[in-house]
Amino acid sequence: MIRTTNFRLLGNFILILIFIIPLSLTAQEDYFSGILTMEIKWESDSQVGQKLIKKMPASGKYFYKNGSYKQTYDNGDIEFTIHRNGSEYTYTKFRNIDTLYAENINWIRKIDSSPEISESENEENLLDLKCKRIELKNDYQTKTFIFSPSIKIDSKKFKDYINDNRNIFAELSESIPLKYIVQNELYKMTVTVLKIHENELSTDEFKIPNLPITTVK
Repeated sequence: MIRTTNFRLLGNFILILIFIIPLSLTAQEDYFSGILTMEIKWESDSQVGQKLIKKMPASGKYFYKNGSYKQTYDNGDIEFTIHRNGSEYTYTKFRNIDTLYAENINWIRKIDSSPEISESENEENLLDLKCKRIELKNDYQTKTFIFSPSIKIDSKKFKDYINDNRNIFAELSESIPLKYIVQNELYKMTVTVLKIHENELSTDEFKIPNLPITTVK
């Protein structure tokens, strides 16, 4: 069994990924619904960081519909994370552990607090889409979001989603990141979307499994 303190450390990584993804989807036709296929690259010059990133995923899929999302991973210690639209929690399951770990979306970690915000055009086009860039920076880390305004989301779905600065990115971009970079003293993580598959997903895709739940916040 993973101790709560260990989950908190790993949880900080997964919330970044989740965010991997600050997304929202609605049933309206002009809002995105579908699946993203992504690769995740990790770099670190520290022994602690190198040890941690060995536990992290290198690829996965992200399912989105009407403010709900599910992230599944092909490898690493984390099996999946689910958030249902309207819920105050994200639910994470680790491989070979039959427990869900619930974390509140309405609190802010110190590492994410009071970021400086900058916006700019981005020279890099992703998946043949013209992109823009948003950077959130504080004393602890820098997050860079590269997104296409042509992919629309309903930012109101994330107005209360304070954790991982998801509310800030959603409000500024009204889109989803096609590339997401996090850099701090422990590691650099780069998440890149390789493929976008638009699809009207079933709400059953985001059903919370019937497993014991441990609340970590």
